[in-house]
Amino acid sequence: MLTEGRDEDQESPDPLVMLSWKCKNLQHLTLLGYGYAGSDVVAIARLRGTGLKELLIPEDCLEADDSHEIANEEDVDNIAEDVSAGLSRTWRPLTLTELHPCMRTVSSSDTDSYILPIVLSDSVLS
Repeated sequence: MLTEGRDEDQESPDPLVMLSWKCKNLQHLTLLGYGYAGSDVVAIARLRGTGLKELLIPEDCLEADDSHEIANEEDVDNIAEDVSAGLSRTWRPLTLTELHPCMRTVSSSDTDSYILPIVLSDSVLS
């Protein structure tokens, strides 16, 4: 059955993969607090290659593609290997200890004071 010209089983392209494809000058991408499929992280790395200077994703945000569950250690290692190949350098997701303390718990009250300057620095026009 077709709905609005599209097959119901066909999924929409991932917006961050599309961003990586369309934004030729994308150099930094940070994902925090958002579950993200390992295959999409690999796609982003392949699309931007060496031009992507910084790709920061905590390992507990990486999802195994077949189950949409948090990736296990083997999945993380496989994703890291594929992303490293796409970026032409060694890449690993962030560990919990590498995250700012306010990003480790949902009850932290200083999240805005940590994230707001980062977001604002991206919005400043040169």
